[in-house]
Amino acid sequence: MTQTWTFDGDRTAVTAEEAVTVLQRRIAEGRLETWLTSSAGRLLSVVSNAERALW
Repeated sequence: MTQTWTFDGDRTAVTAEEAVTVLQRRIAEGRLETWLTSSAGRLLSVVSNAERALW
């Protein structure tokens, strides 16, 4: 089974390309911390200072 990822508890899975687009939009809006949840129950945090990101 392939693992899928969703943003902040949203039920819609995103592709890697969609995730990048959403992260770029959120950073541009000043939302510098984002959490994703995998279908396997894993959590991933992406934190940015608007120039660089750390996950």
